[in-house]
Amino acid sequence: MEDIKKVKADTNFKLPSAGENSADEGQWNEESARKEVFKDLKLTTDIKAYPATDPDFIENQKALKNNRQRVADRFITMEPSINGYMVSKMDDKGHPSITMAYSNTGELLTVRLFSSNTYPRKACVYIVKGDNTYKPGQLLFVSFHVSDHEMYDFNSEGKCTAHFKK
Repeated sequence: MEDIKKVKADTNFKLPSAGENSADEGQWNEESARKEVFKDLKLTTDIKAYPATDPDFIENQKALKNNRQRVADRFITMEPSINGYMVSKMDDKGHPSITMAYSNTGELLTVRLFSSNTYPRKACVYIVKGDNTYKPGQLLFVSFHVSDHEMYDFNSEGKCTAHFKK
């Protein structure tokens, strides 16, 4: 279960900003980002709404074996930190709308839900199976993507665990 907590926002997708080149960039600090992230944040989600195993397992495994990352409406990446892979479902403009983390056997581990396809946006990661610390469907962490160049990570208690800026 410890490996699940290592799953971070691995998004190499370029999103449009609410303002050209994200006019919001630079106005955010840790406290303002925290307030925005936890405003109306769902601390749990109905995990039963998502298939427990990868419905495209065979096709996704073939794509990974052939080093293909894009298949139909999804983007697939290996994720060694969880001994598995991630599948991002794309919207009609090619932006990620949901990312599922799977074990190598296709078992669903986490669900990442995106609040928007423009910046700034939230990416909430929920655990599928519980353990001594987390219940199924509970928020593991949330990332706040300020722009293509800046992101804050917060744990479910509101502590800033990382700030990335290119």
